[in-house]
Amino acid sequence: MAYMAQQAVTTAIREAFRDRPDARAQAEEATRCRAWLESLPLSARVLAPIIEPIAALEDGLRDADRLQRRRSADDRARK
Repeated sequence: MAYMAQQAVTTAIREAFRDRPDARAQAEEATRCRAWLESLPLSARVLAPIIEPIAALEDGLRDADRLQRRRSADDRARK
């Protein structure tokens, strides 16, 4: 996956999940999915086009989760 396309996916996912409480759970599901795909007895040439978009999704979901936790910590610190 081209870098710019991967960044676009990561950014879109981060924005879509930034206020959703299930971002962490979805990131964990993406991690499991990627790990399962990587465990298949297929060549890297076959797997790369499948795994790279899932990794971009995973990155966006983890970013959204980090943003939520940071915002929550900041809110608690203000109180």
